[in-house]
Amino acid sequence: MSEIGKFQNQINELNSLNNLRYENIFRMYKNDTNQFYYNILRSINTPTDIDEDKIVYYTCRSKLPWTMISFNIYGNIELWWLLCLVNKIDNPINVPDVGTTLKAIAPAFVKDVLSEVISKST
Repeated sequence: MSEIGKFQNQINELNSLNNLRYENIFRMYKNDTNQFYYNILRSINTPTDIDEDKIVYYTCRSKLPWTMISFNIYGNIELWWLLCLVNKIDNPINVPDVGTTLKAIAPAFVKDVLSEVISKST
């Protein structure tokens, strides 16, 4: 295993990813056969004292996967991982129960949060 030290969007021989994708927080590695892979054991934590003006709340009215909840809040499915991170969800296979109220970074602040997450990854 050898660390390349770059993110996927910085490696010309790989396809570029949408800036919202979870994979953007991981540096790339190569194995002995020159295949790229991510170190998915890397973790990111969100502060517990996020300003309330930067938070919105979403109450689950039906059992939906995280991707659909992301779509309902942000208008895209790519930020499911941010919802899981903010709500301390370790297993995104488990969907929230009906009536569960979730915290979400307010859409107006997502770009700033993603910039901060990526900068902490460098």
